[in-house]
Amino acid sequence: MVLLDAIETSIRCIIVLVSHLRAKVGSGVLIMDRYLYCQVALRRARGLRSGWLLPFLLKVLPAPDIVFYFDVPADIAYCRVRRRAADTETFEHLQAFDAAYRN
Repeated sequence: MVLLDAIETSIRCIIVLVSHLRAKVGSGVLIMDRYLYCQVALRRARGLRSGWLLPFLLKVLPAPDIVFYFDVPADIAYCRVRRRAADTETFEHLQAFDAAYRN
C-alpha cells in the first residue's frame, strides 16, 4: 500500500508540475479537476502522513485563485460509485476521504 501510494503521489505531483510549466509558457491559465489538496486528503484517508513533497510543492507553487469543493455526503457518493459500476470504493473510505478534505 505504501509503495503504491508513493507511486501515485509521484505521478500526481509530476502532472501538477507539468501543468504549471505549460501554463507558464502558454496562456497562464491552469484548470485542474484535481490538485495537490486531493492527494493530501487521500493520504490522510489512508492513514498516511503528507510526507515532505506535497507540503513543499504547496508552499512553492502559486496558490490557486479559486478552489471548488463539491460537498457530497458519503452515502450519496457511495450510491453514485456503485451505480456507475466503473470502480469500487468502500463507504468507510469515502467517509474518511470526506473528513480528510475537511481537515
